Amino acid sequence: MLNGIVQGERTGTLEVTSTDVTSLLFFSKGTLVFAEQGTLGETLGRRLLREGQLTQEQYAAVIQQMTTGLIESEQMRFGEVVVALGYLEPEEVHEALGAQVRRKLFCCFQWARVGLGWDPSPEPIRSVAHWPTPVLPVVLEGMRQYWTLPQTLPTLGPNGERYPVLTESREDLMREFVLTPDEARFLRHVDGRTTVNELREARGLGRLQRSRLLAGLILTGAVRLGNRALDPTDPPPPSGSKGQPGPGVAVQRLAAQLAASRKRVKRKSLAPPMDDKRAALEAEQAHQRGRTQMGYDAWPIAARELRRAADLQPEVVEYELYAAWAEFRANAPETRGAATQARVALAQLTERVRRKDRGNPFAWHVRGQLAALDGNDPAALKFFSRALALDRSDAEAERFVRLLKRRLAKK
Repeated sequence: MLNGIVQGERTGTLEVTSTDVTSLLFFSKGTLVFAEQGTLGETLGRRLLREGQLTQEQYAAVIQQMTTGLIESEQMRFGEVVVALGYLEPEEVHEALGAQVRRKLFCCFQWARVGLGWDPSPEPIRSVAHWPTPVLPVVLEGMRQYWTLPQTLPTLGPNGERYPVLTESREDLMREFVLTPDEARFLRHVDGRTTVNELREARGLGRLQRSRLLAGLILTGAVRLGNRALDPTDPPPPSGSKGQPGPGVAVQRLAAQLAASRKRVKRKSLAPPMDDKRAALEAEQAHQRGRTQMGYDAWPIAARELRRAADLQPEVVEYELYAAWAEFRANAPETRGAATQARVALAQLTERVRRKDRGNPFAWHVRGQLAALDGNDPAALKFFSRALALDRSDAEAERFVRLLKRRLAKK
């Protein structure tokens, strides 16, 4: 569907819905220009904080300034406040906003099943900021990161005996899709004389990596599929060909899909009502105060602040996970049965968070803590390592990784 939108230079809003999250992707003439997603971790402020561009104190100051602005009936954007306070330059905010749009599209690929809806109305596109983003490289990256082998089969299985050939030079594809050296070497085998099934068994990459990359190249039009092997006398692929149906065919196919589904995006207000916005900011303030207290191991105080955040925004499951974890640490269950019940509840919360955002570092951190409490050191090391990879500032995860590596090395 994305290929049809891009090739057909469509303008409109694509709604991508999973079990718990809805993303809105805004396209202008086939170019992604803006994205909204209902996950807390993908807000601009959280990304700047996680990537070290803002300190915890600076982030708290921005939220405080935005809350004060709302009290004075003045809605302020996070990026505007960051610049006004002198924490970042306008160019840095501009770059971060563009990266945020790419990240929100990228995150859509973490869900195995999604519902799609298309709204061709141009009005919503005029009401959002524009951060033009190349779509197809992000599509390939999302597939390389998240897709499982079964997800590649609808693309690779029916085409197993066909012969893929690159539609651009290997060097151009390396630049466009930011391929690794191993992936670039794999492209040498995509020569029009090797079938899809043979490429799936080629050396140099793991089977999952090969399948993800090959499916991604097919779906983004970076290769075309032939019904017979290329002969040395065959002419090269047409310059600039993507090996896919022309824009007119792609648009007709997309229009038929949309007409069949009769599904239209129900537009949501881009700016929440003032009271909701204020509640969200106050919740984030309480959440950040609670996280600060967690850093001091002041668990009772942390639990109180984090519970306030969760109560203010009950729909934000990440707030609930932080509050439940702090309460677990502040008030250790007195019986074995109660402890088991509390751990099960926490494990369920981590899964709810991960269904929304598989890249949430705190969900992985809590999974590590629970595995460590259960005495499962290999699993704990895996989970803490993942948490640390997602959030390099997680000092406790770093400490556990060192400890667990030493412990496992002695066994």
